[in-house]
Amino acid sequence: MRSSLVKGAEKDHSHPWVLQVDDEQTPILPSGKEILETLWARGLSGERLLKVHSDIVDKWITGLYDRLSPELQEGISLIALGGYGRQELYPFSDIDLMILFEPSQEPKLDDICNAIFYPLWDANREVGHGVRTIDDCIKEAENDFFLLVSFLDARLIAGDTWLFNNFIKNIFSRFIEGQRRQFVESLIDHRTERLKRFGDNAYLLEPHIKDGRGGLRDFHTIIWISKVLFGIQNLRGIEKEDIISHEEFERLRAALSELVKIRNRLHFVSNKKNDRLFFEYQVEIARLLKFTDKKSMLGVEQFMKEVHEALNAISSITDLYLEHVHEVLHPRAHEYSATPLEDGIEIINGRIVIDSKERLVNDKTLLMKVFYYSAREDAPLHYRTKKIIRECTKLIDDSFRHSKKCKNWFLDALATSRDPKGLLFVMHHETDVLCNYIPEFSNIKALAQYDVYHVNTVDIHLIETVKQISLLKESEKGLFQSLSNPKILYLAG
Repeated sequence: MRSSLVKGAEKDHSHPWVLQVDDEQTPILPSGKEILETLWARGLSGERLLKVHSDIVDKWITGLYDRLSPELQEGISLIALGGYGRQELYPFSDIDLMILFEPSQEPKLDDICNAIFYPLWDANREVGHGVRTIDDCIKEAENDFFLLVSFLDARLIAGDTWLFNNFIKNIFSRFIEGQRRQFVESLIDHRTERLKRFGDNAYLLEPHIKDGRGGLRDFHTIIWISKVLFGIQNLRGIEKEDIISHEEFERLRAALSELVKIRNRLHFVSNKKNDRLFFEYQVEIARLLKFTDKKSMLGVEQFMKEVHEALNAISSITDLYLEHVHEVLHPRAHEYSATPLEDGIEIINGRIVIDSKERLVNDKTLLMKVFYYSAREDAPLHYRTKKIIRECTKLIDDSFRHSKKCKNWFLDALATSRDPKGLLFVMHHETDVLCNYIPEFSNIKALAQYDVYHVNTVDIHLIETVKQISLLKESEKGLFQSLSNPKILYLAG
């Protein structure tokens, strides 16, 4: 039956992978792993593969609905939620399916549920199932924020369109309209708690690629907040509204594609739902993705470097996006304060602001001086300043690297900062200044040494060393004062 399912899928010429359901007998739905293997053989990968997998399941469930009698079809909607709603079905993803029904249909629910859910269970699929009226949805969502968030991804598969639209209208009316700020703040709070559990660092050597920092859930958070706060439904719309730049859009898309590819392979290799990239899977996935050993770097280290670069891209862009969101939620028009630092650079409400990109184009040394100001004034850079700096890193050339002024600002920033680790994170991750200023640092960016002794990547270990030197400066003041050039220690680390 499974081989006939594949052949049946090929009968739909408009979409070679939309499932055809036999009128006489319901075909067995293949496992997610089987579908994945076959789609790989057809040349599909990444987000396209997830979409087609979802289409296959949609078509199969629609076939089950079509078999219901007209009396059972009346007043029900089959709705995909969560990852299935987003059309992101991985090999071992749950199929989150809700039957929404009119109260008048309650006496017929047993027959409806048996016809829809039992075939899914018989196919050994993990089903996140729910059977609710609109009132049930509202009542349960009041006590279950994660259920409420899953409603943001709701997608009608089959059934009553009016009922589905009324469900969406009621959810937005009850929980979002007039409460957007509270909803978004709850999303941000849940992200904070999630990162405490799964890793508040995009450079862990065994990263959680779904729930850790820079994982897929960070990307989902951007989309959810955009839906609620700005009424924007997708990443392209966020770029169109200039909330993220085109460069950030491209980096996000590339990073997302990388993590989707890796998560597919991780499920496949683990043979279960698993999103932690443990050591035991890294070599095998690197091999499957065609990474080979080189003299300078093992294949698995090349693979993990790409993983960490993808995680960092999503992490840094998410952080900048959330700074923008915070500014939208907390306007400070009546608390405005400004302290000029020099022409075009000032501290506004506690953050350093550069007035324009042209300011840096006309004087590229400001790319370093602004970090000195940040350290001296103990003031973080405004998120727009970080974006402007990143756009201008191509201005960093040999004359900049050999500039005595830039060298002194850099060393003074490290020596005077109360948080040199945080300062270097901004220079390294959020603005890409560090690798442009010290090109050799690019060789160890996101570099994971494949052993059980290191917790973080090489670049993070070096940044942590600078932090420890700073702490040593405070605890061993006499020793530091005896050194002829203590600043050199920051480079030696």
